[in-house]
Amino acid sequence: MPDVLTNFADPRASRMHAPDTRHFDESSIIALPPVGETALLASVQLESRFAGQLEHFSQFTDVQAREPERVETPELQWLLRVNGRPLAPYIDVRLILNPWGFGNCFALQLKLDRGSRLEFLVRRLPGPTTVTRLGGRLAGRLWFDQG
Repeated sequence: MPDVLTNFADPRASRMHAPDTRHFDESSIIALPPVGETALLASVQLESRFAGQLEHFSQFTDVQAREPERVETPELQWLLRVNGRPLAPYIDVRLILNPWGFGNCFALQLKLDRGSRLEFLVRRLPGPTTVTRLGGRLAGRLWFDQG
């Protein structure tokens, strides 16, 4: 089993309201990748002296946008990774947990260490699908961290 991150408790969360706090909000909508390929939907690279917190991620498929009840995505594996490592419990997600456009209904408080790279990816799995476009969004805060 790969090394899995579970950094949900952040004792530094009170720093989020400090004057040096900045926001990040990265997203994209892409064409469905070929079977077996993994595509980057959004990423955030913190500078070496900045820590942060992921507060929200959201997912999009053109099918679910037309038919909101279509949240199961057996042909897509949604992946969150920090510094290349899978982030628990988002290791093998095959459904839309946080639909794009519903605001910040499902907030997170996921700690990001200084200099972390956060990535939101999707892997196309074998099987038929009517999805042609999909997307992902990452939003949160970062702040100067003196260590």
